Amino acid sequence: MRKTSKKYLIFALFLTSVFSIILLLYLTGCSNSTIVIDGVTYSQINGSYCVSDYDDDMNQISILEECNGKKVTKIGEYAFKGASNLITINIPNSVTDIGVGAFIGCHNLSSVIIPNEVKEIRDYTFYNCYNLKSVSLGENVKTINRYAFYGCEELEAIDCSMVIKFNEFAFSNCIKLKRFVIPDGIKIIPESLFQNDISLTEVIIPASVNVISKEAFMGCESLSTINLPKITVLYKYTFYKCSNLKEIVLPESLKEIQCGCFSECNSLENVTFMLECDWYALDKTRIKINVSDKSKVLSYLKYEQYSFHKSI
Repeated sequence: MRKTSKKYLIFALFLTSVFSIILLLYLTGCSNSTIVIDGVTYSQINGSYCVSDYDDDMNQISILEECNGKKVTKIGEYAFKGASNLITINIPNSVTDIGVGAFIGCHNLSSVIIPNEVKEIRDYTFYNCYNLKSVSLGENVKTINRYAFYGCEELEAIDCSMVIKFNEFAFSNCIKLKRFVIPDGIKIIPESLFQNDISLTEVIIPASVNVISKEAFMGCESLSTINLPKITVLYKYTFYKCSNLKEIVLPESLKEIQCGCFSECNSLENVTFMLECDWYALDKTRIKINVSDKSKVLSYLKYEQYSFHKSI
């Protein structure tokens, strides 16, 4: 009886080990069945293939649409991480998923076309692709995630008209980005979306936006004017160091300006508003107050380089 129990125990442990290995392979998106073609490694998973590795010396890559009669549907996580020699890549329409950090640190990658069936640009996908100048998003891309295009220093423009959600730092440190149209239907501009985009001169914000998160435009030195939708709060450091911002009209819906929102906006001279604000919100500005509601009594005080106002 004990021998039988021992056999069952060993068999159960064996099955558990096999199941764990299968689960691990599934979660990582790769299997033990790999093929290397023209310097690119393809790993089989669930009846299709994903790109999992590459030859470091390659500067041009064309991903296959099929391997052994099976579709190539995915570029794996960090598949081309640090591919500093890579300049051009062709992604076939069979690809439906591009993994986290797939092209992180591809410093010389100059252009990319995202296939139509890809639905999101995942975290860190093109992080610090310094020379990425041209990006064409597929018509079904709906989400651009955290740090997706962070540090793409040569990127001057991108059409995001199909996108319905942006996440934090998605276009931060894109120092040549000049103009951006936020699609109608977007409700939230996330934290630090355009932080340190020093060439950004114009951002079109639709009426659908009801939240502009902290530091969203922090360090946008070339931004001279902006039209705000019906938001209720301007969070801390939203326009911090927007040194060329000269005037702004704040909507009647606005109830609060938080710490440092317009701090070090050295060119800011004219603001129309009627609300309470944190004393540090207007630090280091040359602001003039225009009161649109005469029934509100406002106090306006200056002390050295600090200026603030609040309802009394």
